[in-house]
Amino acid sequence: MISRTAAEPTLPPARRVARYLPVLLLLVVAVAAGLRYFGALGARPGKAVVLAPIAGREPEAARFTEVLAGALAEATTGREPLAVRRLTAPITEEQGSTSARSSGARLGAVLIVWGYLKSTGPDLALMLVMENMGPLRSTLLYPFGDYAVQGALAEPSRFVLRRRADVEDEAPQLLMRAALRYREGSDVEADRLFTNLLERDQSEGRAALLLSRGNIAVLTAMPHAALKSYAEVLQAGSLGAEAHNDRGLAYAMLNNQPMALAEYTAALSLDPAEEAPYVNRGISYTFIGEYRRAIRDYDRVLEVNPRAVRAFVARGVSWAALGEHKRALQDFSRAITIEPSAAAHLDHGLSRAALGEHRQAVEDFSRALEMRPADPRTLVSRGRSRSYLKDQVGAIADYTAALEVDPKMPVAYYERGIARTILGQHQQAIDDFSAAISINPRYGDAYKGRGVSQMLRREYPPALDDFGKAIEIDPRDAEAYFQRGITHRLRGEPRKAVPDMEKVLEVSGDPALRKQAEEQLRQIRAEP
Repeated sequence: MISRTAAEPTLPPARRVARYLPVLLLLVVAVAAGLRYFGALGARPGKAVVLAPIAGREPEAARFTEVLAGALAEATTGREPLAVRRLTAPITEEQGSTSARSSGARLGAVLIVWGYLKSTGPDLALMLVMENMGPLRSTLLYPFGDYAVQGALAEPSRFVLRRRADVEDEAPQLLMRAALRYREGSDVEADRLFTNLLERDQSEGRAALLLSRGNIAVLTAMPHAALKSYAEVLQAGSLGAEAHNDRGLAYAMLNNQPMALAEYTAALSLDPAEEAPYVNRGISYTFIGEYRRAIRDYDRVLEVNPRAVRAFVARGVSWAALGEHKRALQDFSRAITIEPSAAAHLDHGLSRAALGEHRQAVEDFSRALEMRPADPRTLVSRGRSRSYLKDQVGAIADYTAALEVDPKMPVAYYERGIARTILGQHQQAIDDFSAAISINPRYGDAYKGRGVSQMLRREYPPALDDFGKAIEIDPRDAEAYFQRGITHRLRGEPRKAVPDMEKVLEVSGDPALRKQAEEQLRQIRAEP
């Protein structure tokens, strides 16, 4: 896991707790490690599926065309808007994929289905091809704090089926349904269909089916299953660049960034012109804090494709990690202009918040939630900005909504505890901090938050215990030393506060906190 203290740029400490303490107190509001890195992001709805008449001997070709047309109509019923269009003329073997893809692009197709019948002695063979025209599917990654990027999967350019011509054979219909469900993001059904096809011992299209099944495993957060499928693809000796790229994403999900970097580099050695491995490699560089190297990869993508939305978003995240939030905002804004997405609006809002522009940040987070409703990370981010705007009731509503989606999200409990403490709801705040600690026992900030709430209730011994636990987790946590010292003073033991305030001066680089520690020491030493 990447902790904020280790991976994020230094930001001005939050001052929210100072609003409710009767004495000079500070509490850095930070989010500890322990958040999940990944969330699946489904494919966008497609525009159309195009069917060309099957070429070859009549009337068999016409019969196969109608069977396929019926299967397509049935498969698209009740799904996201997806029109079925039919070409009037077949695409022959000689015309091939080039002609098919040209027709598909002209008609805005996500998939174009074509094929032909060919004589194999006394029998006929059906060659069925589904050209994959849709946008790349993605998985959402969190390489830095709450910032999100879309890791691009490689896609098989086509699905191929070669079978003895038999209208009773279910394999052609299975292939069409599997490809449609894959493009729609209906992953459970697509996986079942691909598995069924693979059990029928497909040979020509086997690598594409395996690649798709691996991609589904990545999108549904099952990286170990994905690794198995990609290994089979590579053993088959085809689609190597695609399999290496996607296996890199699987390793990234397992937080094995060195292996992920090796896979992306292997993909680029096989296909140096491919965009996805550069973007993905940059994301892995961001995970390990190599932000400048990440930016170089994104720059290379944008030189070739100035409208590469994923590269703009990912480069913006790297700028944010370097503390260059104005440059980050420029990249996020470009991405939003080209193709608005939940990730770009989330990241735009996070950099707005880092610059103190919380009202604009709330607008960004709200826009992101329109595109990706009930996303817990975005809800927590909006809650923080609402809290800064003194809308604690709205903030609590966002944190509660996040917990309804993910009841095991410690940061949502922590942030709700802060808002409740500001409102004077100390027992409820203590309950929230305790819930965060039960999920993540090394959540130092939650111990500090609970300690503050207990101190405000004049429960000094448990408050001292909590500040001590925070110091045990991070011996250089100046805020914990400061607040433990304040608790000693409130308890009537000012001399015990002296070592804590001196420790603040030793470990803190925050001028405001140092000044307050010096003032506390001056007051203590002036007392009789």
